[in-house]
Order: sequence, then C-alpha cells, then structure tokens
Amino acid sequence: MNRNRVLALVAIALYLVTAPTVRAQMPDHLQRADLKLLQNSFADISAEAAPSVVAIRTYINGFGRGERSVLRPLSQGAGMIIRSNGTILTNYHVIEDATDVTVILHDGSDHDAGIVQVDPRSDVAILKIAAENLRPVKFRDLSAVRVGHWTFAVGNPFGLGNQSGKTSFTVGNVSSIGRNLTPWLDETDNRYYGNLIESSAAINPGNSGGPLFNLDGEVIGIVTAIETRTGVAEGVGFAIPITARTLTVVNQLERGEEVRYGYLGVTVMTDAPSRFHSVGDQRVHGAQLGDILTDGPAERAGLRSGDIIVELDGNAVTDADHLVRLVGATPVGSPVSARFVRDGDRRTASVTLGDRPIAERQRAMVAGVEVPTTNWRGALFAEITDPVRTQLGLAPGDPGLVVINVYPGSDAAKRGLEVDQVVVAVNDRPIRSLEQFADARNVAADTLRLALENNRVIQFDVR
Repeated sequence: MNRNRVLALVAIALYLVTAPTVRAQMPDHLQRADLKLLQNSFADISAEAAPSVVAIRTYINGFGRGERSVLRPLSQGAGMIIRSNGTILTNYHVIEDATDVTVILHDGSDHDAGIVQVDPRSDVAILKIAAENLRPVKFRDLSAVRVGHWTFAVGNPFGLGNQSGKTSFTVGNVSSIGRNLTPWLDETDNRYYGNLIESSAAINPGNSGGPLFNLDGEVIGIVTAIETRTGVAEGVGFAIPITARTLTVVNQLERGEEVRYGYLGVTVMTDAPSRFHSVGDQRVHGAQLGDILTDGPAERAGLRSGDIIVELDGNAVTDADHLVRLVGATPVGSPVSARFVRDGDRRTASVTLGDRPIAERQRAMVAGVEVPTTNWRGALFAEITDPVRTQLGLAPGDPGLVVINVYPGSDAAKRGLEVDQVVVAVNDRPIRSLEQFADARNVAADTLRLALENNRVIQFDVR
C-alpha cells in the first residue's frame, strides 16, 4: 500500500472518530484536506484498475445452411484481463447465447473475442482476444476479506462503455460475506450462487463480469448480481468470491476443459430458520437432506431423507450451502466418508460421488424451436428436432447433434469444427442426445473422436 493511501486512511479514520462538535471547530481547509486525501486515494485506485477492465457487447445471428442474417445486439457486460496475452475473465451469462462477442479495451479499441470455454454452473467464462502486453489484474483470496472493508466496482453499466471502452468506477464496502442466492433462482436454473460477497458499491445491469476491487487494487470478486425492486442499483450487489476453487475453475477453462462437479443426488433443506438442527436435546451444525434421487450416489450409500450430514471427508459441514460447495469441489468418482445424524444417532456412510448432470436451462432457438444445448471446447451443440432435420436435409431417425455456433479462437475452431456440421458419433458411439454426448466424453481416456455426417473425423485431446 503506497504512502498516500496510508495517509488517506489515517486522515479519514481521524475524521470519523472526531466528535462533530470538535470537527465544527476545525478550520474548513483542514477538513477539506482530509477529504482530498481520501479522494486522491480513490482516484489512484481507479487509474490503476481501469486498463485491466474491459467492456463487452454481444450479438446473435440467424441459423441455417447458407442463411445470412444481420447481427442483433444481445447484451452488454464487463470483464477483466487475467493474462497479458489477451485472456479475459467474465460471467457466463454475459455471453450466453451469443454468436459474436466484441471486447472494448480501455483505449477504445475493438477486438473480436473467441470464447475459450464456459462453465454455466459457476457462471464463469473465459474469452481470448488477439492482443499483447495488456495489464492483468491481481487476485486476493476471500480469506483476507472482512465485512466493512472498502470495495470498488468497475464495469460497463447500461453499456455506457460500449463505444469508448471507458468503464465506470463506484465505491462501497463489504456488507456481508457468505450470501446464498441459489434458493432464489428458478428450480430449473443450474447456477450455483452461494458464498457470495455482498457489497454496497453501486452495481447496475452491464456491470456483470467486471471486478470488485479492494483498497489495494486487488480483485476479491467477480461482480455477478444485484438485488433490486426497480431493475437498477439499490445498494445491494453480489460478487463471486475469489477462492482456491474459483481459480481452479478459471484455470480449467483457460485450458479449454469442461468443469465437472461432484454429485450426491439429493436436495438439501435451505429454509431452516437457523444454522443449527435440533437432535434430541442437542443442536448440531449440518445440512439436512430432502429428496433422495432414485439409484443416485446417496441412495446407493444408504442415505435417507431427513439425515443431517455433519461431516464430509473430514470437513465439518456448517450448513446446506457449505455441503453443496464441498460436494461440487470433490472430483467425480471419488469415494468420500459422510458422517450424519439419524434418529439422534451418529453414523457413517461411504459415498462414491457421481457426475452432476448437464444443466437443462441451457437452451437455444434452432429453426424456430427451443432445444437443449451444451457448450464444449468453444462450440455450441444442439439436439436435432424434426424442424432442424428438415432445414438441414437429414433423413428421419438419423442420429447426431448439430453444431449451431463455433466461437472464434476456440479449440473447436482451431480443429476445424464448423457451424451446421452434424456430429453423428463420438468414439464410435452413435449419439442422439446431450446426455449421450456427455457420457461419451466422460468415459474417454485420452482422445475424443467426433465423427461427422460427411465421414470426416475431428479428434480432441481430453487428457
């Protein structure tokens, strides 16, 4: 922390603890000097942060072989530079359904962006532009963040920076840590919005994907959501915290890998009035299980509805949200020990975690029909419906998934995958659904071979 910033903090602290009657006796020029120190400190942070933040605008076009259509604006948002070579981190929902993405740097220059990979569950995406010598942000782990700390949100509210690249800078503080918005989402929404940082810095539509900075100019969160009754900032904004798990997901996406989440096959009770559960005359921390998926990992391990998980693989479980985080961060197929309370007795079960199913919320309009889609290696795959078969000239009953978008610069684009191509088999297994596609990817050892309808084969390394 530089000397001016320290002086500003000391000045504002003295100013705040000084009684109003004493401040009233201070010369006006001294009070103004204190405020100017604080003002200059904020301005320094803004100047340091601005070159590392980008504005993002997205577009969507038509679909169909030989069809040409005019790009239509889809959304706007923000992002942050995480590598000097043009690698950018943003929210998945900023670029969701986009066929073209443009990044505007602080100097006003426009750059076509390729989508390297996305993870809808964590709402994170990695973009890549052709640029060098950019200024990346620095991260700070959530463990160093406290309620009351200053926060600074930098973003692209209402798309105001779409032309100039000039982002907006707002000031607030950490209002709370560990907020869980997941229960507020639609039940078909697969996003995980837990353990969030709440900030009072003004956050508006278009800020999504931008950074939340601390007083040292380090990123402590990815601005993601607001709670509002009017559609604009009301002093309650939320950011995905920077944790070891967040950075693991980011690193996987940078490599073009699909992020997989451990899966227990249960619902958990999130409406408890406190973090404690009553067991006889005891009160215990934990997560109470609701519905149990038939033949899921939990049922196969003998867990039942009403069981209270108090420990998972040696980690004490504090509440339902904590259990979701622990399970999701555990590698798929891992055996874990679950300690739980049932009828007042403490018991232990060994559970082999499954692979969290594909999110049903990922859908797109193809040939006028909404169909399930999935993003893999920078290509968007859709299930083939009858209208799509007709438009593509496919015979009834033919297997396959259709490629409806390939993001420039992605692994799929580099290997020659193109829009409108039909993938009929994966590693010699015919596919007709996204679930079959996921199953084929999950069992692949070293390589994944996509067989196209024209007898061409495209191979991917999945090690």
